[in-house]
Amino acid sequence: SVERFDFTMGGTSASVTLTKGQDTSNCVPFMTRRTVGTYDYGVRHQVDVYFSGSSLTARRNNGGGTVYLSVFVVEFDPQYIKVQQGYITFGGTAGSSGIDNVDTSKAALVHYGRTSTWSDDWEDWKVRGYFNSPSSVRLERDASSGTMYCHYYVFEALHNEFKVQHVSLTIGYSQYYATTGITAVDMSKSFVLASYESEVWYDDDRYAAC
Repeated sequence: SVERFDFTMGGTSASVTLTKGQDTSNCVPFMTRRTVGTYDYGVRHQVDVYFSGSSLTARRNNGGGTVYLSVFVVEFDPQYIKVQQGYITFGGTAGSSGIDNVDTSKAALVHYGRTSTWSDDWEDWKVRGYFNSPSSVRLERDASSGTMYCHYYVFEALHNEFKVQHVSLTIGYSQYYATTGITAVDMSKSFVLASYESEVWYDDDRYAAC
């Protein structure tokens, strides 16, 4: 099943109720957001998303400004797609969590996180997620102000329902883009999931946003 939610968070949390009888252990939320009045503070616009019973909750550490969220909750059939969910919190530059072994050519990852830092430096709260082994998820940032609180979701094709290609890119100083080759795909049947960390220590999104 697929269920879409559009909702607003004016404080530190907001929840919506799932209405299709989903088994949330088989679900992955796909979230986008926009912010108004949060300024450059990660503590206000970095949002974690997770399930609590039959509810979907969005949470941040400070309620300044407003966050507008759109979330698609996708429920997978566990006979074909295995979902693993977990929570990582870290105060340094990285945190990891063990998972059941996955075939990384058939597994993908999404993650969301909130931060305790009032820093307006992108290096403190932009987090990159990846499989650092078939049995481990790693979340990483460039600097270490405050604590990150993150939920992650792994979904894996148990047979040949889909294939996954993993790539890493670096956009260096004075560069505007980077490219890498992949095995050819049918673009009408493909999509991209991405996350990134940044070395930018100031608050200008012209240099840090992707």
